[in-house]
This record gives sequence, structure tokens and C-alpha cells, in this order.
Amino acid sequence: MIRTLWTGEKITHKGVYYQTRQAKLYTRPSEPVPIYISTMVPNSARFAGKHGDGLITVGGEEPETYRKMFDNFEGGAKEGGKNPSAMPRMVELAVAFTDDEEKAIEYRQAYWAGTFIPALFTERIYTPKMSEENGKAVGSDTVRQSVCISADPEVHMKYAQQYIDLGFDHLFFHSAGPDQRAFLEAYGRDVLPGLRDRWQARSRSAA
Repeated sequence: MIRTLWTGEKITHKGVYYQTRQAKLYTRPSEPVPIYISTMVPNSARFAGKHGDGLITVGGEEPETYRKMFDNFEGGAKEGGKNPSAMPRMVELAVAFTDDEEKAIEYRQAYWAGTFIPALFTERIYTPKMSEENGKAVGSDTVRQSVCISADPEVHMKYAQQYIDLGFDHLFFHSAGPDQRAFLEAYGRDVLPGLRDRWQARSRSAA
């Protein structure tokens, strides 16, 4: 329905979940906006490939999980008549650019503990309070395994490289600390330039 509205025509749609009667989008984008479909488990990757313009997921899983995800994504894309190699593969990586591991874990538990519980994505959890209650079960070891915590740029570059090697071509870095400006400035100065250099060197080598 979104894609149809972008044509600028009046749309009457009677679907299972949405209905419209002569709906018209008067301020259309100059070009179609890509639709990236969230993929938290391999099973949903086929849908993302078939109906979306790209895949977006989160880090912290075993490499085999992402390999299965990509296989399903490619299968869905081909089923939808698309070229999977031309479709973005995005991943959000949890990081803390600091040597204060205790504080980094504390921030992650305070704001994002609920996301470490798989039930958040598979069960009927629909309020922040429910997510907060689930998050109380998340210990420090769980956070430590899923978040790159270090003040060493090289450690962060190696962490990101794992996902590049798996096949991701768009990486998003997410810090849970309250001082977002300090994180953005430090990461942009000390980590990202080196990571870009590695990416460019790899691209030249592949060429």
C-alpha cells in the first residue's frame, strides 16, 4: 500500500489489516524511499528479501545465525524477482567506547536490558513496563557478551570487521551512554576513519 501511494494516484484498498478509500499522497518523495525490513531471526529474512529493499538486523548473535539469515534473504529476493547482491544488508552494533566496563554495563542494563530477552521479539510484549520487567533478568555477563566495551579503537575495528566479513555493508554503532555527543565525536575521530581505511583497502583488493 505504501508503494502504491507513492504513485500519487487515489487509492482504495480493502486489505485484511488496512483499508483506504481514495487515499492520496499529495507530497510524494522525488524518488521511492527504500523500505528496509527488520529481521531479528532467520525465518523473517525471506520476507525481507521478497518484499523489502534491504535487510536490517542487530549484532550479538552467532555467525551461523547471520549466514542462515542471508541465505533466506537471498532466496526471498530471488523469489521477488530482485538481485540480492544489490540490496543493502544493515546491522546495528552495540558498543561502548570507554574503559569503564562497569559503567557501560550499567547504562546498557538501565536503558536496553529488555532487548536482550528474545521474548521481546517473539511474544506479546507491547509496553515499556513489560520490557523493563523482562530486562531485570539480564545479568552483566549477558551484556558483556553482546556489547563491544573498550577504549581501544583497534578492538572496536576488529569487532566491526567480523560483521563486514560476514557480508554486512552498512554498520550502525549504538552507544547506551547518556553523553551521546561525546560518543559521536570520539568514535568519529578515533574509530571510524580506521574502519573506512580497512573497508577501502578491502574494496581495492576485491577489485
